[in-house]
Amino acid sequence: MADTTLEKEQIEKIVEDVINRRYIQFLNLIERIVKVEEELKNLRETMEKRFEMVEKRFEMIDKRFESIEKRFELIDRRFEVMEKRFDFVVRLITFGFGFLTVLITLFKFIK
Repeated sequence: MADTTLEKEQIEKIVEDVINRRYIQFLNLIERIVKVEEELKNLRETMEKRFEMVEKRFEMIDKRFESIEKRFELIDRRFEVMEKRFDFVVRLITFGFGFLTVLITLFKFIK
C-alpha cells in the first residue's frame, strides 16, 4: 500500500510538473503573440504615416506641375503674340517691297 501511495504521489508530482511546464509554455506563447501584435500595430501605424507623407509629397509635386503648366501656357501665349507680330512684319515688308517694285517700274516707264 505504501508503494502505491508513493507511486501515486510521484505520478501526481510528475503530472503537476508537466502541467506547470505546459502552462508556462502557453503563457510564453501568449506573451509572444501579444508582442507580435503590438509590433504589427506599430508597423501599421508607421506605414500609415509614411503613406500619408508620400501622399502629401505627391500633392506638392502635383501643385508644382500645375504651376509649371501655367507658366508654359503663358509662354505659349507670348509665342503666339510674337508670331502674330512676325507675320505682320513679314506682310509689311512684302507689301513694302511690292510697292517699291511697282513705283520703280512706274518711274522707269514714265521717263
